[in-house]
Amino acid sequence: MSCHRTEFHLMRAKIQSSVAIALVVLILQFSAGCRNRSNSETTTTPTQITVVLSITGSARELDATDLSVPTGSTVFQLMQIAAQKKLITLDDFSETLGQVFIKSINGQSNSQQQGRYWLFYVNDELSKVGCNSYILENGDQIRWSFAESPY
Repeated sequence: MSCHRTEFHLMRAKIQSSVAIALVVLILQFSAGCRNRSNSETTTTPTQITVVLSITGSARELDATDLSVPTGSTVFQLMQIAAQKKLITLDDFSETLGQVFIKSINGQSNSQQQGRYWLFYVNDELSKVGCNSYILENGDQIRWSFAESPY
């Protein structure tokens, strides 16, 4: 009888060990699946966005052109990138009270006598801030126009 008890206890210990191992394997698989799922559900911020730039109202215009810029870039930084790529010339600008104002693009300068200035539009709306204050969003359409000021 004691032999049967010993065999029973050994068998029981083996079953418990097997169950414990199976539980550990299941827990590891489940936690790995959760880690993979959470990584795939996490959205990452792109390092680059694409915007459209156009220049109108000067002798040298720029048709709508897609440009990639770093996420968080301003319209002024977009203009600097366009100038670096030789798409435009950014001839003159000034900073007043922390706002950058473009004075000359592609050889066309602001003219107080004519009341014409470089104005920029974001998605066809005249901007109410300086070009260094507007943070670009993916797909924005930026149009600079040399035109009469509405102010």
